[in-house]
Amino acid sequence: MKKNAFVAIAMLFTLLCSGCWDMREIEQRGYIIGLALDTYQDLQDTLTTVQKMRPQSGKKKYVMTAQIPIWKLGQPIAGGAGGGGVGKQKATWNLSVEGNSLMEMNRELATRSAYPPFYDDMVAVVISQDLARQNIVPFLDFMLRDIEFRPAVRLFVAEKKARDILSVTPQIESYSSQYLWGISQNNYKTGRMLFTVTLGDLSEYLYADQDFALPLVRNARNEIKNAGAVVIRKNKMVGQLNELETAALNMVNNNFKGGVVTFTCPDHPEEIITYEVRQAKTLICPEIKNGRFHFRLETYLQGNVAEIESARFRDAGSQAFLEKVSAEVSKTTETNIRHTLTRLQKYKADAAQLITQVKQKKYKAWKKTKSEWRDKYFPLATFDIQVKAQVQYIGTTK
Repeated sequence: MKKNAFVAIAMLFTLLCSGCWDMREIEQRGYIIGLALDTYQDLQDTLTTVQKMRPQSGKKKYVMTAQIPIWKLGQPIAGGAGGGGVGKQKATWNLSVEGNSLMEMNRELATRSAYPPFYDDMVAVVISQDLARQNIVPFLDFMLRDIEFRPAVRLFVAEKKARDILSVTPQIESYSSQYLWGISQNNYKTGRMLFTVTLGDLSEYLYADQDFALPLVRNARNEIKNAGAVVIRKNKMVGQLNELETAALNMVNNNFKGGVVTFTCPDHPEEIITYEVRQAKTLICPEIKNGRFHFRLETYLQGNVAEIESARFRDAGSQAFLEKVSAEVSKTTETNIRHTLTRLQKYKADAAQLITQVKQKKYKAWKKTKSEWRDKYFPLATFDIQVKAQVQYIGTTK
């Protein structure tokens, strides 16, 4: 009898404890899928009354814009019959708030939205160039500490205002944050966009006190372009890399997943030949010569002849032609890499992270020089760059 009573109580207890007592429906969460961070000075004249907030202490420094999807408008709204209907409406709600603490600004969003902020599905953080020139640690510290911000969130720097990037109305995607994230997926097609940098990567760079680069984005009307990079030295932006320099940096860092190299035909300078890079790998060996660091870089490329601006198809299959292509690709790539490393030396910013190679292969030298690496040793380093390009296919002609 007692045993049966115990079983009955246990079953009743199980039923009472089941279920999600604190469940919140998906439509009742304020899913923030993207954040834009600008300086207060850049946007102070554009803020409305509800976007203003008086900080508890200190001066206003930032304007944070959070992008929240409007679920019922997540897809384009079709126009009415006869072409006179309403066009595509914005499918997101961009909330801006001023302040000097991202945590405080985050909580302030709850005063304007019935759905509390939720960051688990955020995909992108965009920082304005003016803000990146300041120390990026203070305003990113909140994201690195808070458990809702996933390490896979991708970071970008806007050429002008970060809020303008989130204000873009995409032509295909529903949300500009998704649009920006999707573009960054295309790095296997071109090396002109910097390989993705995430919050997790940033945490590692800051912990190791390393210089690094961040992708540069710009907008025009309803488009976003991800190409080029900004260079971060001691947690502050010190300069930019153009698209070709970004491609070279990707090669040095072994992040070049695909792209092209173009050059003029040796025998016919008015014609362009395009080489498609299918694989790229760079080996780096640090040495010390006469008290200065010397780096031997060996870059190996495999690819195809993708385009010849000429009607001489028969030449493409000859061994002499293929050797000329390999030589020109190697020469062009070597020039781009050397130019990029020289640019980084002028910035005194080791975004190529050559100091990591020194630490791994010349540990004793790294211990002695790491404190002065940026200012003394890296700017005086010399390079021996060798590029070997191999042509695998020449394509077909019809």
